[in-house]
Amino acid sequence: MKFIYSLIIFLFLISCGSTEIKNKNHKNLIFNDIKSTYEITDVNNYKCETIDKSVIKHVLENGVIASDRDIHDYYSTVGCSISGTLNSNNEHTTFSFDYGGILKLGTGQTIACGKTCCENNFKYCTWDNNRNKNI
Repeated sequence: MKFIYSLIIFLFLISCGSTEIKNKNHKNLIFNDIKSTYEITDVNNYKCETIDKSVIKHVLENGVIASDRDIHDYYSTVGCSISGTLNSNNEHTTFSFDYGGILKLGTGQTIACGKTCCENNFKYCTWDNNRNKNI
């Protein structure tokens, strides 16, 4: 009987840990339990394509914390977005993901797809380090 209890606990720990997403740039940011209907809001009628959880996971894992000023200076919003919920450091919150690589959390934080997140031609990236340098 002890073996069965140990096995159940072991399987539970494996299943809990496997859904955890740790941000590579901010080690104190841990996310899990992403939920969304993936229903698209398309304010510009771009005929936005459907995305899946892997896009959100990529930004959560590789994105950087961005201020409103950072978003203004280095990113573009595209008008295609989805919303949902997730846990951020064990706090249940909402999120909105703009296809420009900008994920706004209900906690007030913004995680944006910057330089390393955009590598390998990640499609949902509008970051441009040189964008406002000539203004």
